Amino acid sequence: MVYPKFEKLELEDARGASYASGMHPNRYYYKYYFWVFWRQSPVDGGAFLGKEYRMNVAAAMALIDRLREQKEPYMLYNTGLPRRDPLRCPFDPKSPRWKDSEWACAFDDDPDPEWNGFK
Repeated sequence: MVYPKFEKLELEDARGASYASGMHPNRYYYKYYFWVFWRQSPVDGGAFLGKEYRMNVAAAMALIDRLREQKEPYMLYNTGLPRRDPLRCPFDPKSPRWKDSEWACAFDDDPDPEWNGFK
């Protein structure tokens, strides 16, 4: 993994660098959080990738749009959390695969704003 470092930003151009995974096409399966690392970020390294600095998808995409307009370099990271939604998700919380996983609420219960259908 390439950790977010201020000195690495100098190597990026205004398009930014993405270390984010693709989003699952079924928005009901996962909730995505993003980290947008840029010159104004409060910290770098692994400390930046904690819960304290993660953003919902709408906030992250708004920041990226602003950074692109300003031609500011950035580094993008994300994670997807399985949603607890027995009617729409195929995930069994009792399965060993999900042991120690953080879970997100069901899509309909998620208070975050939508961005292109995702929350």
